Amino acid sequence: MKRSYTTSTASARMAQTLIMQGLDAADESVQALLLELITTKELRISNIKYNIPRPYFLVIVVLAQNYNRLSISPHLMDRFFISYNFEEDMFSHSNVPGTLHRQFSSRRYALMKHEEIRSLAENATKVHANIDITRYVRDIVVGIRTHPRVKGGLTARCSQDLLLVTKSLASLFKRDFITPELVTIAAEKVFSHRLHILANNVNDDQMEKEDMDANIPSNIVAEVLRVIYVPV
Repeated sequence: MKRSYTTSTASARMAQTLIMQGLDAADESVQALLLELITTKELRISNIKYNIPRPYFLVIVVLAQNYNRLSISPHLMDRFFISYNFEEDMFSHSNVPGTLHRQFSSRRYALMKHEEIRSLAENATKVHANIDITRYVRDIVVGIRTHPRVKGGLTARCSQDLLLVTKSLASLFKRDFITPELVTIAAEKVFSHRLHILANNVNDDQMEKEDMDANIPSNIVAEVLRVIYVPV
């Protein structure tokens, strides 16, 4: 399909990566704009149409460990592919090897080329998920949804994203099939940021109060993984 609108102005170009901080403090209109960008893959501002760049467009959101989960739209959170917890000192200069640090400080350095990313994406489409793996993923999703402390957060998109992440991991490990180990590696990173967790030991008038502890969703995913039958 041809694009119905084109522009030659440099201002209409979007960066390959969008990095945001403080999304939990952002206005609802900002979150709605970001959701529109992710879902429609385009953005219109002042009659100018911005199309996301190819071959990929990354949206990275940096949040504090104790961020307010209730302040971010669940529809927006469901669109974030994976999450990763890290400590701030992981990115301090003292933890970066001297040679690598000099390379980064002297010029921009591409860790992966577009050709490598394209090749991995193509290989991921060729990865096979047999019926036992799809049942395993289904059982994990059901186990998390029915956990007594899970209020909600898992949608049909979660299962699709989990399979896509595991296929991508299989491609990285040069495999053409998915193993249960890859599913367990990906599950916590795909599910934990989407979960809404009920608080423990609340009064009757606080039954819907949510727990903001960032570690609990990961612990619940790990708990479910321990009790779900693993295909062999």
